[in-house]
Amino acid sequence: MKNQTLFLISILFATQLSFAQTNNSDTLSKGDVQEIKYLSESFIEECELLLNTIADPELGEYKRNEISENSYDPSSGNQIFVDADVIIEDDINPEFFAYSEKPKDSPVRKYLNDLDLFYEKSVEPTISFTDVETFDVDKKDYAYSTVYFKSFFRGQHRIIRRPYRQTERIATIKAERIGKRWKLSIVSIVFYNPEIHKNKLNPDISTIPLELKADISSPIQTDSTISLKWRAEINNVYPLTYNLYEGGMLVGKTRDSTFEIANLEAETAYDFYLTAIEDSTGRISSASESATFSTKEKPKPLPVKSFAFKDIADVYKKGFIHRIEWENKSEDVKARLEIWDDTGTRLDVIEQGQLREYTDWEIDYLYKAGTGYQFVIYNPEDPSNRAESKSFRIARKVPLFLKVAPILVVGAVVGVIAGGGGSE
Repeated sequence: MKNQTLFLISILFATQLSFAQTNNSDTLSKGDVQEIKYLSESFIEECELLLNTIADPELGEYKRNEISENSYDPSSGNQIFVDADVIIEDDINPEFFAYSEKPKDSPVRKYLNDLDLFYEKSVEPTISFTDVETFDVDKKDYAYSTVYFKSFFRGQHRIIRRPYRQTERIATIKAERIGKRWKLSIVSIVFYNPEIHKNKLNPDISTIPLELKADISSPIQTDSTISLKWRAEINNVYPLTYNLYEGGMLVGKTRDSTFEIANLEAETAYDFYLTAIEDSTGRISSASESATFSTKEKPKPLPVKSFAFKDIADVYKKGFIHRIEWENKSEDVKARLEIWDDTGTRLDVIEQGQLREYTDWEIDYLYKAGTGYQFVIYNPEDPSNRAESKSFRIARKVPLFLKVAPILVVGAVVGVIAGGGGSE
C-alpha cells in the first residue's frame, strides 16, 4: 500500500511538472526576451560579415560557393539562414530600395549567387548594416525576433550603373533553445514597411532626436547671394531632408548638400545652421553648429562712356583750321576737349564744355612740331566719363628744308660775289 501511494504521488508530480513545462514553453520569460534580443542584434553582424566575405575578390570561387552553401545548411556550424528557401527581398539591384518599389523575392541561394555575380568586389568591406534595433521578441509556432536595420552598399552593380541608396530592412530571426542556449537562424529579410512593422519593444523611438554634425562651408559669395555646401554625419540615416536656417528663420528645405540663398544685403554677415528630418520616421535631429558668412560689397557701377572720337588724323599742320569730331551718346552731357602731350601734361583746353559733337581747331604758334599729342574729351561733371584719341603728330606749315634752302642760296650768292670781287 505504501509503495502504491508513493507511485501515485510520483505520477501526480510528474504530471504537474510536465504541465508546468508545457506552460513555460508557450511563453518567453523576461530573461529569454533580453537574451534573444541581444543575440539577434549581434546576429545581424554575422549576416553583414557573410555578404562582405562573398564580395571579397581575394576569395576563390570554390570557397565563396562553400561559404554561401554553409550559410543555409542545417548541418553546418556556420548556418545563418533556416534553409535555402529563405526569402530575401532583392536589394542587390539598386533599383529596389524600398518596399514601395515592389522588389522581387529571391530565395537566399539565388540572392547570394546574384551578390557574387553582379556586385563589384572589393578588398575593403563595402556593405554596412547600421542602426540595428530589435522591434519585437515573441513566440507563436516558435520563438522569434523582428530586427530593424539600415543597409548600405557603397560599391556598384556591374550592369545597372545606378548608385545605391541606403535601405531600411527587417530581418525575422527564429530562436530555438538547445539545452540552455539559443540557436538563431534567419527566416526572412524584407524591406521595412512602417504600416506593418512596429517597434513594440521601444515604440517611442520616433521621438528620439538624431545627432547631427555638419561642416558648413561657402564656396561662393556675391553682393546678394551666398552659396552653401556641407558634409553631414547623422548615423547613416537615409533618406532625409535638411532644414536650413538663417538667424533662426527657416530659409529652405533640401535633400541635397548644397543650397544658395539669394536677395541678401551687400556687406552683411549671416549665420546658418541645419537640422535634419528622417523621412521614414519623422525624427528631427538636433541643430548643427552655426557657420557665419558675409556677402561681398556691391560692385561699383561701370563708368559711363558717352564719347568716342571720329576720324582722328595721323598728322595735323600748323597754320590750318582742323575740324575735330566725336560721338556723344548722351544728349544732355557737355563735352570738354583738351590736348595733351606724350608726358601726360595737359597743354590746352580747346573747348570748355558744349553739346556740339565737333569743334574747329587752329594750331597756333604755342604748339611745337612733334609727335605724341593726344585729344582727351570728358564730361566736366563726371571726369570718369571720358575718351582718349589715338596719338598724332603736329607738323610745321612750311617744311623746315624749304625754310633753310633760301638761306643757303642767299649765302651761296654772297659767297660768289665776295669771291669775284677779290679776283678783280
